[in-house]
Amino acid sequence: MRDELMAFQKAAVSKLLNELTSAVAYHKVDGKPQVIAFRAPTGCGKTIVMATVIEDVFCGNESRIEEPEAIFVWLSDSPQLNEQSRMKIILKADKIQPSQCVTIQEDSFDQETLDDGHIYFLNTQKLGKASRLVNAGDDRTWTIWQTLQNTAAQKGDHLYIVIDEAHRGMQDREAARATTIMGTVPAPL
Repeated sequence: MRDELMAFQKAAVSKLLNELTSAVAYHKVDGKPQVIAFRAPTGCGKTIVMATVIEDVFCGNESRIEEPEAIFVWLSDSPQLNEQSRMKIILKADKIQPSQCVTIQEDSFDQETLDDGHIYFLNTQKLGKASRLVNAGDDRTWTIWQTLQNTAAQKGDHLYIVIDEAHRGMQDREAARATTIMGTVPAPL
């Protein structure tokens, strides 16, 4: 990371990496998808924590072997939140190249599987019935659902889904107030 993490952020990264290691081990044994939850107050740097986790998965660290073939899908219910997260990762993560951060576009995305070593940003609005991503034909060979299913089937051992529910259910004024209040209080993780 380009910035030094705070102690509670370092602890969160360590805990998440340990949980990922366990989840991958369980997945190899029983083949079932594993779920890890990371919840923290607004303003404590969840995106920075996740960017560090992603860097450590891709590049390894003193206690983790690198996994350059890892694939991350960052899913939120807001295109603006996705763009904010993508830009923060590009600006703060020194081991992740901008070309690894891909926003899935309705007009041009058409792949059988997701590419190794990338972070794909997708928002739920692009998954509705009216979205071009969910309809094959014309100039599209693969729907997003087929791409995700193929990726899970062929590369499930190194596919990670990040579901970003930041500010879910808050109105704009409430979200701004929460950011201001929580940004001033050290957050325990």
